[in-house]
Amino acid sequence: MTSPAIVPTARTYPMPTPAPLATPLSASPHATLACLEMARQLAAPQAVIHIGAGQGHGVLHCWQRWPVAHARIIDADESRLQWLPAQPTGTAAPDWQALVAVVADRDGDVDFHPASNPAEDGLLPVSALLGLWPNLRALPHNTQPAQRLDTLLTRHPLPAPSADAATWLIIDCLPALRILHGATDTLNRVSVVCLRAVLDPARLADPHASLAAAADFLAGQGFRCVHVGETNHPAVAEALFLRDDKTALQAALDAQAKLATERAAQIDALTTAKAAADKLAADRAAQLDALTQAKATADQLAADRQTQIDALAQEKAALAQARDAQTKLATERTAQIDALTKAKAAADKLTADRAAQLDVLTQSKTTAEQLAAERQTQLDALAKEKAALAQARDAQTQLATERAAQIDDLTKAKAAADKLAADRTAQLDALTEAKATAEQLAAERQTQLDALAQEKAALAQARDAQAKLATERAAQIDDLTKAKAAADKLAADRTAQLDALAQSKATAEQLAAERQTQLDTLAQEKSALAQARDAQTKLATERAAQIDDLTKAKAAADKLAADRAAQVDALAQSKATAEQLAAERQTQLDALAQEKAALAQARDAQTKLATERAAQIDTLTKAKAAADKLAADRAAQIDALKQDNAALTTERDALKQTISEGQHRQQLLEEEMIKADAQLELIKDLLLREPGL
Repeated sequence: MTSPAIVPTARTYPMPTPAPLATPLSASPHATLACLEMARQLAAPQAVIHIGAGQGHGVLHCWQRWPVAHARIIDADESRLQWLPAQPTGTAAPDWQALVAVVADRDGDVDFHPASNPAEDGLLPVSALLGLWPNLRALPHNTQPAQRLDTLLTRHPLPAPSADAATWLIIDCLPALRILHGATDTLNRVSVVCLRAVLDPARLADPHASLAAAADFLAGQGFRCVHVGETNHPAVAEALFLRDDKTALQAALDAQAKLATERAAQIDALTTAKAAADKLAADRAAQLDALTQAKATADQLAADRQTQIDALAQEKAALAQARDAQTKLATERTAQIDALTKAKAAADKLTADRAAQLDVLTQSKTTAEQLAAERQTQLDALAKEKAALAQARDAQTQLATERAAQIDDLTKAKAAADKLAADRTAQLDALTEAKATAEQLAAERQTQLDALAQEKAALAQARDAQAKLATERAAQIDDLTKAKAAADKLAADRTAQLDALAQSKATAEQLAAERQTQLDTLAQEKSALAQARDAQTKLATERAAQIDDLTKAKAAADKLAADRAAQVDALAQSKATAEQLAAERQTQLDALAQEKAALAQARDAQTKLATERAAQIDTLTKAKAAADKLAADRAAQIDALKQDNAALTTERDALKQTISEGQHRQQLLEEEMIKADAQLELIKDLLLREPGL
C-alpha cells in the first residue's frame, strides 16, 4: 500500500532545555560527546541541519541544549517530530523549523522502506539491514517524493554563516552518502558534519552506507574526520568531520601553483612555437616574394623574347616580301634579257645572212666573168656540196632528234626537280609555321633567335645578291640594247651595200642570161640546202643552249632542293629542340605553380595557427591572471584564517578557564541523560537481535 505524498511542512518551536538525568555514562558516548563539545568550541553552531531526527534522543541531539539560532529538523515521518512541542519552553528560538520530507541524492519519486524499528526507516530495503539486525522485519514499502537537501534548503533557506558562527550538518540515518551527494551546495556553507555510518561494509550490501565511502567523499569537499565513536551496535559508528580550510586552501594553492607552472610552461612553449611559426612564415613570405619576383622576371623575359620574335617575324616577312619582289624583278629582267638575247641573235643572224649574201654577191660579181667557163666545175662542186649538205642535213637531223630527246629528259628532270623544290618549299613553309608555333610556347628563345638572326643574315645576303643580280641584269640589258642598236645600224649599212650589190648583180645577171636557169636551179637547191643546214644549225644551237640552261637549272634546282632539305632538317631539329625546351619550361612552370600553391597553403596554415596560438596565449594569460588573483585571494584568506585561528585559540583558552567548573557540572548531567538513553537503546537493540522474539 502506497502512502500519500508527504509535503514538507514547517513549524516553529521553542528551544528545548536539557532534563536532568542521574544514570552513569558509558565510555563511548562520553568520548563522542566530548568531541562534539570540542567542535562546538571551535565552530559554534549558528544553524543546525538535522536529517533523520527521529524521537529527538541520542548523542547527536546534544545541539538542542546549545544556543542555536536556526535549525532545520527533518524526518520522513511527521509523527516522530511531535516531541518538539513537548520540550520545556525557554529562550525563544523562532527559526527552528520541522520539515517532513524524504531527503535523497535526486529530486523525484523514490522507494521508501518502513521497518519494524521506525528508527531504521529509510532508503535502504530491510533485506539490506538484516546483516546488522537479523530480527528487523520489513513493512509494506511505498513510493514517496524525495528532494535533494540543496533543493529543500532553497525553499527553507538558512542565513549565511558569519565569521564567528558556523553551520552544522547532522545525518542521523542510513545511507549518509546518498544524502551528501544531493547536498554539494550546502556543504560549501557547512563547517561541521556529523553522520551515522557502518564500520564494516561486509555487514551491509549497500556501499553508500559505509563510513569509508562517506569519508572519501567529504575529504574531496575539504573535510577531515576527527572522531569515530561506536554506538549500541558495534558495526555502526557516529563520525565527526571538521572542515580543514588550511589543508583545502593549501591543496588549492598547490593546485594553482602547479597549474600556473604548467600554464607558464605552455606559454613558453607556445611563445617558442609562435616565434618559430613567425620565423617560418617570414621565410615562406620571403620565398614567396622571391618566387614572385622570379616569375615577374621570367614573364618580362618571355614578353621581351616574344617581342623580339614578333619583330624578327615581321622583319623576316619583310625580307621575304623583298626577296619575292627581287625574285619577281629578276624574273622580269631575265625575261627581258631572254627577249633581247633572242632579238640580238636574230639581228646577228640577219647580219650574218646579209654578210653571207654580200660575200656571195661579191664572189658572184668577182667570178661572174669566170662563171661560164667554170660552170661545169661548179656543177660538179655543187653536186658534191649537195651530197655533203644532204649528209650534213641528215647528221643535223639526227643530232636534233637526239637533242630533242635530251631536252625532253632534262625537261622531265627539271619538272621533277621543280616538283621536289615545290614540295621542299611546302615542307619548309610548314616547318617554318611549326617553328613559329614552337617559338611562341618557349619561355627562352635564344637558340631560335640565333637561328632567325642567321636566317635574317642569309635573307639579307640573298636580298643583296638579288639586288646585285638585278643591277648586273640591268647593265646587261643596257649593253644588249646598245648592241642591238649597233646591229640595227650595221644591218642598215649592209642593206645599203646589198642594194648596191643588187644593182651590180642585176648587171652581172644580164651578162649570164644563158646560164641563169641553171644557176637559179642550183641556187635554189643550194639555198634550200643552206637554209635547211642553217635551220638545223640554229636548232642544234638553240637545243644546246636549252640543254645548257636546263642542265644549269637542274643543277640549281638540285642545289636548291639540297639547301631546302638541309633547311628542312635544320628546322625540324630546331622545332624538336624548341618543343623539348617548351616542354621543359612548361614542366618548370607547373612545378613552380605547385610549389607556389603549397607555399601559399603553408602560409595560410601558419597564419591560422599563429592566430589560434595568439588566442590561446590570450586565454592562458587571462587564466593565469585569474589564477594569480585567486591565489592571492586564497593567501589572504589563509592569513585571515590564521589570525582567526590564533584569536579563537586565545578565546578558547580564556573560555576554558572561565567555564571549566560549570562545564564539569553540565557534563555530569548530560552524561547521566545520555547513559539513560543508551541503556534504553541497548535494551531495544538486544530485543531486536534476540532470535525468536
